[in-house]
Amino acid sequence: MKKFVFLFIAAALQLSPALASEPKSQVYSHFLNALLLEKNGELERALSEYNRSLELEPQAGAVLRQRASLHMKMGNPEKALADTQAIVKQRPQDAESLKLLANIYLMRGQAEQARLAPEKVLELDPKDSQSLMDLSLILITEDPPAAAKSLEKLSRMEPDSSEVFYHLGLAHQKTGDEEKSAAAFKRVVELDPSSLPALFLLGQMKEKAGKTEEAIALYESALEKMPDNSSLRMQIVMLHAGRSDLASVERVLEYFKDDANAPVEANLWLGVTAESRKDWDAALQYYLKAQAQADNPEIHIRLASIYSHLGKVGETLESLKTLIDKNPLSAQYRYFMGLAYLDLKKPKKAIPHFTKAVELKADFSSAYFQLGVAHDQLGDWAKAEALFRQAVAVDTANASAYNYIGYSLADRKENLFEARRMIERALELDHDNPAFIDSLGWLNFREGNFTQALMHLTSAAEKISDPVILDHLGDCYAALGQVSEAALAYSKSLELEPGSKPVQKKLDALHKFLVPTSPARKILKAFEFRLKQATNISGPFFVKRNFIAASRNFSQGVFYLRHEDTLVAVSTALRTEVRGD
Repeated sequence: MKKFVFLFIAAALQLSPALASEPKSQVYSHFLNALLLEKNGELERALSEYNRSLELEPQAGAVLRQRASLHMKMGNPEKALADTQAIVKQRPQDAESLKLLANIYLMRGQAEQARLAPEKVLELDPKDSQSLMDLSLILITEDPPAAAKSLEKLSRMEPDSSEVFYHLGLAHQKTGDEEKSAAAFKRVVELDPSSLPALFLLGQMKEKAGKTEEAIALYESALEKMPDNSSLRMQIVMLHAGRSDLASVERVLEYFKDDANAPVEANLWLGVTAESRKDWDAALQYYLKAQAQADNPEIHIRLASIYSHLGKVGETLESLKTLIDKNPLSAQYRYFMGLAYLDLKKPKKAIPHFTKAVELKADFSSAYFQLGVAHDQLGDWAKAEALFRQAVAVDTANASAYNYIGYSLADRKENLFEARRMIERALELDHDNPAFIDSLGWLNFREGNFTQALMHLTSAAEKISDPVILDHLGDCYAALGQVSEAALAYSKSLELEPGSKPVQKKLDALHKFLVPTSPARKILKAFEFRLKQATNISGPFFVKRNFIAASRNFSQGVFYLRHEDTLVAVSTALRTEVRGD
């Protein structure tokens, strides 16, 4: 204890040589008591002792400085300012007092006065790094270019200070010099790899520049150092989601999979990733967890979708009804209810909800479109077409509506010129959409341009596995006489939609040409041989034999095999028909 007191006496002597020569021992006694009380957290009693000391020696600079610091600690900058001004008046070149004065001015929001103090210190000592830093921090708000200049100087004085480079990065960021700002933050990370603020800011800069992958790498580096930072983790999730990288979303959220206290956003995105894998049961569990945490409309909508996939009709409709009951004037919720009924193959029940949606929101293009789909499913094409055209009238960028009109006209063999105009408009808006490419291919098929149709249908089938596209591709191959390819396309279509009777019927018909020992196959081979001998023939020909129609391109002709007599005969009769029966 005696040693401890001695150290404080020594400190007092160092703080104030003038005080050390003070004959009044009571000044020392009160000052030492104040130091001990302040150290023990008894601030009010400490202040009382400082006051007594200064009553005995009003000009004691060390006591004034300590009392000023205590006033700051107690949240009383006004009194701290008075003490510090008194010290500076006594000792205008005392650097420590000037620094304290600057801090007090900053606490009072007086930036201009605060700036004068470190400037005065730097006049006395241009290499005072702390004053240079203090001045830079004051300037960074008022005068960023001057702050950057000051910090550049300081970075040369302290090249290994991560703090200096961090503030330099902020200063350059405020001046708009992103390149220099990034360089400074990178230097911070080199000096201190655990500097989370620098990693965050670098990540934000990369994100702003559209360099998402680099931003993710920086954020994930920060996340390794603080894995329990949910906000950062969700920021990474949103970046991955923006790139449609749900596998990475799930990887980042693995941390929360078995966490009963996972945030609602995590449960929601875990549900989305499970849904993308068609793991409906897992998705349902995550969405139910999210629903228990927050009454969010999106959660109700996603739950309705999952219930629909699971065949739980009642739950599907109940989830959406809950939303409509809470907000009956929401066109969006009515729209979702209509979609649910369409998904349940109940277009008649969907129609009132889509109708209500467009009543509530007259420019609701998607609702007009789905209303058209519902009427089309009920066989009312005239009404459906009018609604599709209304959809593009209120939104000229509704590519799906243009495509639906074009495809339907082509499929119905009606107004093929208009069908082409509609499909091409859809492709202008979304040139890489496989459904739209399929429509163009199907239109070419309907027009008899099988070669062009094959090009488009093959392209569409390569982009997405869809039973309808594969069915169209099979029809095109069959029309071109490529029986094996047609059978393969039909088989793939049936794998995706096993219950399709029309496709199964086409495939069964083709099997007669695929069995090497079948009469049809033998006749086909005999026909092909005789055709090769007729090298001077050009034009359409009719071939008679006892089997189902097939066809083969040769020069400009299309050849047909029909169910008639047992002898192969080649006729030069011209035919305008381009499809086999």
